[in-house]
Amino acid sequence: MEQGVNHAIGDGHATKFWLHSWADHRPLRELITRSIPGQDRDLLVSDYWDPGRGWRWEAFTELLPPRIQQQIASFEVLEERAPDNFYWKNEPSGRHGLSNYMNCASCHGDWEDMAHILWGCLEVSEVWSFLESKGFQCRALNMDVATWIKENTQSQKEDPTWPT
Repeated sequence: MEQGVNHAIGDGHATKFWLHSWADHRPLRELITRSIPGQDRDLLVSDYWDPGRGWRWEAFTELLPPRIQQQIASFEVLEERAPDNFYWKNEPSGRHGLSNYMNCASCHGDWEDMAHILWGCLEVSEVWSFLESKGFQCRALNMDVATWIKENTQSQKEDPTWPT
């Protein structure tokens, strides 16, 4: 089963840095340019993260190609208790995965489904509030996500303030 699972990093305590798929669609051990030191083989993602500093690059950069290092740089390990999540590789949305949705780190546990990402997340609600203060009707009122996207991308009238 592990071959079909990707790990979504939270606090990094449940994902093995070299053995699990998390930064690429395969384990990092398959992408190395040199051998992994034996004592490092089973280390967790959290073992390579230093709170307050970030990635401990000196521990692994010589082992990985630059493309993979860039991918790792795009990850941030959460220092508060936010467990790693898992999803099927062929279903990155997680909807048919090991759990239906991942938790939103910004909202401290709210489910991160499409409606939450578009409207409910604290990170984006300020943007919507600002746009609404300027007269835009942005949020979906009693609308599902698909209908809201269709309504906002197939406008019947020309609106120079809201180009679609």
